Amino acid sequence: MIEGAVFVVALLLIAKAMAMMLRANRLYAASVKEIAAVAAKPKELAALKAQVANQIAEQKREGERLAASITRHKQEKVHLAEELDRLRNRRKDNLFAMERASAPGQPLWEVVVCNETYFRDCGEPEFVLSWAEGRRYLVAAPSERDARKRAELKFLASQGYRVLGIERCSRF
Repeated sequence: MIEGAVFVVALLLIAKAMAMMLRANRLYAASVKEIAAVAAKPKELAALKAQVANQIAEQKREGERLAASITRHKQEKVHLAEELDRLRNRRKDNLFAMERASAPGQPLWEVVVCNETYFRDCGEPEFVLSWAEGRRYLVAAPSERDARKRAELKFLASQGYRVLGIERCSRF
């Protein structure tokens, strides 16, 4: 009977040891999972850090590109402001009077006269261009034919002048 009691006590000790082993095994498995999760955090953080570093580098390149663009636009603005000032200071209306006095009641004509050769050597490019493209002169005459005759008498063809066109003045 003692043998039976020792056997039962041995079985109880074995069962208790098995229960403790199962608990230890579960605890070990949970600890391994927790360690794996904790070990994965630095890798995840390193990947996020690399991603953020790439985004920062990309933003810096974009900022440099935008700064260069701003500088270029500022230079362009200065150039355009200078060009605008030059254009504002230019003569506003390129309509010239051919005669000091005109007969009242006669219609006004705009006569376009050019000279591509006579003023070619003049130093002022805007002046040369105005003659090459043609200057508009205001002429008082009863008809288009009379306006042409007056212009041809004032601006001689022998000096390189040409009458490009005549039209009735609608400005006045």
